[in-house]
Amino acid sequence: MTCFPWPKKSINKLEGLLRAFFWQGKSKTSGGHCLVAWDRVIQPRCAGGLGVRDLSAHKQAMMCKFVAKVLQFSDIPCYQWLASQYCRNNLPSGNSSRDTAFWRGLKTYIPLVLFSSSCSLGSGALVSFWQDQWLEVGRLMFVLPVLYSFAKDKLCSIQSQITQDGWDIQLHPNLSHTATQELQVLLDLIANVTPTDANVDHRVSSLFRKELATGYFYKMLTFRGMRCAFEQWIWEKIIPNKHKVFLWLAFYGRLNTRDIMFKKGWSALVSNADCDICPTVESIDHVVLWCRSAEHLWGKLQLNSLACASPDLLSFFERVSQQPILKRKWNVALAACVVTLWHARNDRVFNSASWSDPYTRFYAADLLRLWLHRAKRQQDKDDLKTWTLCLSN
Repeated sequence: MTCFPWPKKSINKLEGLLRAFFWQGKSKTSGGHCLVAWDRVIQPRCAGGLGVRDLSAHKQAMMCKFVAKVLQFSDIPCYQWLASQYCRNNLPSGNSSRDTAFWRGLKTYIPLVLFSSSCSLGSGALVSFWQDQWLEVGRLMFVLPVLYSFAKDKLCSIQSQITQDGWDIQLHPNLSHTATQELQVLLDLIANVTPTDANVDHRVSSLFRKELATGYFYKMLTFRGMRCAFEQWIWEKIIPNKHKVFLWLAFYGRLNTRDIMFKKGWSALVSNADCDICPTVESIDHVVLWCRSAEHLWGKLQLNSLACASPDLLSFFERVSQQPILKRKWNVALAACVVTLWHARNDRVFNSASWSDPYTRFYAADLLRLWLHRAKRQQDKDDLKTWTLCLSN
């Protein structure tokens, strides 16, 4: 997986096993048991997923790391041999009769490595003149786009553009007026830059200026451009993992409430989508915000008005987060209350047991007492004790 591309069939088979084990603990599963699409599950937590490893992206990240080792100085014979064989005067692109199947699989990742790294210049043999970021102004293909269109070899190395007499930029003849101006700008930029064998070509990540690693490429490949709104509230170390996953499903509205089961056609379990104690459809937002069993619990925390006015669970958390008078670790207290209301609902539906308002409060307080032992800092423990007392009294 580090240097050989895995067949798509193999990755799909492994992901099928992962999906089945995650949702049912078995080797096979059906679509009805998968509460959330797998594409969302494998997204990073900051993007709204569970952070389960995306095998396809992980494969690409590992191959990118291997290519990055080839495209910079290395004292490992394997990388040295590949660089000497395939990267003599330029960085390879397109198909070549000299390419082995092994190199063809690696070569496709060269553009990704170039555009996600920056270089410190040594001899320039493994650094692209136009596409790499080796000058502070940026990549020359973007800084000087018209001149770049006149380049004879757009993947040429820096070493190939310099002779003993100085810089010799290989361009097509008959430059346009704009290209001539950009050429003068280029010559001014590189006037004081001279590749030397005394130093070595070295690549670091463009964003963090750190060594190129599999984790860096994986983040680049799985980055979706937006942060998840509820990520900061549920991925709290104090909250147990099983309850984190429960909250994650609750925010997406994918728990098996009556409305979901009715939509799936599970007529053997539910005959309608209505709540058993309220004259309305039972959704997760109804269970934890508007149901009669939730009124007293949120009222004890003085949040009932916000719960009733919120259209969904995410809006409720967002509105609570904007309250300036709330104590620290409010998200943990709300998580305990949401878990409690779900347990009360399940006990009512499956065991015909009705929880009293005091019992519901004490159950939430007991959850917080259990979670209290997971806190490391004394300040966090004090905050959780305050919330526990608020629910108990």
